[in-house]
Amino acid sequence: MQGLTIQSRRLCRTVATIRYVVTVIPALLLSVAVGRARADDSVADLSSQARESIAADNYKEADELLRKAFVAARATKAPELLTDVQEAQRNLRTLERDFNSIKEARERLAQSPDDPAANTAVGRFYCLAKGDWERGATLLAKGEPGPLRDAAQFDVVQSGNLTDPALVGDAWMKATSESRDGQTRDQLHLRARHWYLQAYTGAADDAERKRIYELLGKTELHPTKVVIYNAHNGPHNDRGTLQCNLVLLSKGEAVLQRRLTLAWARDVSVPTTVRLPKRTTFDQVRIDILTWQEQGGGLAELEVYQGDTNVALGAAASGDSSPEAAFRPDRLTDGNRGGKLDQEGIWLQINGKPGSALIDLNRR
Repeated sequence: MQGLTIQSRRLCRTVATIRYVVTVIPALLLSVAVGRARADDSVADLSSQARESIAADNYKEADELLRKAFVAARATKAPELLTDVQEAQRNLRTLERDFNSIKEARERLAQSPDDPAANTAVGRFYCLAKGDWERGATLLAKGEPGPLRDAAQFDVVQSGNLTDPALVGDAWMKATSESRDGQTRDQLHLRARHWYLQAYTGAADDAERKRIYELLGKTELHPTKVVIYNAHNGPHNDRGTLQCNLVLLSKGEAVLQRRLTLAWARDVSVPTTVRLPKRTTFDQVRIDILTWQEQGGGLAELEVYQGDTNVALGAAASGDSSPEAAFRPDRLTDGNRGGKLDQEGIWLQINGKPGSALIDLNRR
């Protein structure tokens, strides 16, 4: 009888342990994931407000907002989130330093709006340091003679009259060829891409698209990170990617490969950030889904960042997918991070099968 009692107690402990593993731990993990997602939203909101302050040249206010974002990010104990905020703080300090360095030029410009040297100095800051082309190109167009002024004049004219966007891209590429500074070249390449992509989208035929695509191939991208948002297919929560290969390609050749384990949670599009080595150049991204959540694999969004610019937004994507048109590969770059079934912003695989998607950053 005593032996039976001991066995019964052991059985009860075993059942309790199983119940804890099966019910309590998943609930705790979900709670952590949802809490992390809410904290991510808080940090994202504060960071967004900081960007608005930076746009208005209110660097003191931006600093205060990023300090709050830092505290919120640290509380999540999520290293990637904290790294993002710290990077934003470093960039802010650099931007504020550069803004203060053109104080004399800004004051001179306020007194003499047509001063070429002042227009060049302030225009360079807004275009090449801040990436505010709408504000800076107008100033550069009134600046000192040279490739930057020539390209800016094209830019200003074409902004209101899109007759031949590729010519503006050509002008910025010419300016790029005469610059040796890495940051300046990166910004000029991004601006050239801006115009080439408009030309590609508006091309009259396949021959013109091919010509523009070749021009885009001459621009260089140096993204710093890839962010992958997982799908969950709520309210069913039966889809998503658990493991995948991330492959970055340049001219068809792999330049970086990573095997990733992606975070997944119910009702939450959890992001996974992959930081890239400096000056990594690529024009295509391939995702190979290896293992998945329940019914099949899928992702909500894939973003590729160079500075604050998501260069993958709107990029063409092809590959395997569910037969339903709503879940085709181009959902990966549509700007919808939701990951939910009724939002139709997710890429889904055929049930129970691996699959791949290829994103071409030079096509739209």
